[in-house]
Amino acid sequence: MDCEDVLGKIIHYSMKTWREIKRETHGPANKTKHHHLDYDHLSDSAKQRIARLRLESDVDNLYSMRLDNKTRIIGLQDREFFIVKWFDSDHRFCPSTK
Repeated sequence: MDCEDVLGKIIHYSMKTWREIKRETHGPANKTKHHHLDYDHLSDSAKQRIARLRLESDVDNLYSMRLDNKTRIIGLQDREFFIVKWFDSDHRFCPSTK
């Protein structure tokens, strides 16, 4: 996924409401594409980065937006805003267990 694709997806999502974003699914099992993240399931490097950026008090607002099969943007959901904090090209911030 190149920069143009990433920017295109971000612009696409910026035109949607949170309700629309949260309803998006993928695959035959209709898994949610975007969701809040559970701190306990984050990778060790993600937890270290959160500590380094002093975001421990914001972990309940961590949100993952799926851009493609592996690519995610991770940020903080703050009311109607999404504040991007990480670009996760390999789904390693909060890796799937399945």
